[in-house]
Amino acid sequence: AIITEGVLAVKAYERQESAVSRLQANIMNVKSATDKHIDSLTKQASALQLTTRFSDEQIISGQAMLATFQLNQGTIETLTPSLLDMVEAMRTSGDTTIDTEQAAKLMGKAMGSASDNIDGLATALRKNGVIMTEAQKAVFKTGTEAERTATLVAIMNQNFGGAAVAA
Repeated sequence: AIITEGVLAVKAYERQESAVSRLQANIMNVKSATDKHIDSLTKQASALQLTTRFSDEQIISGQAMLATFQLNQGTIETLTPSLLDMVEAMRTSGDTTIDTEQAAKLMGKAMGSASDNIDGLATALRKNGVIMTEAQKAVFKTGTEAERTATLVAIMNQNFGGAAVAA
């Protein structure tokens, strides 16, 4: 039993290191990124792990996926709780289950390339239970990263707000 627990601990550590390595590689592709930003994101993941059912590896994997969309550390930190709410709400609804990376892809697309096809993206989000108004869609077409972030958090809160902490 002790050996099995040791093996499980080693595997968990390896998953953690792999997730952190992906986050480091992805966030360092963002122009303004520093080691402090990576540290801040991993600290956020550790803190969220204490209040949600998500492991820090799962959270960091979602953050790493958001970083592939060239989002800065502040934007990723702002979006992460909403990302977890979405995943948890979908898990408890029973219809469709997605993981943190899949949810991050949807959110990252909304943040990074929505101006190309916001209607198609809105449809993809709607298929996952996310409803947005025409005014909100307009922000994704013309808004700054900060405006898109605030709008996406508002959309996620109205659709899934608090689901991760409530679980």
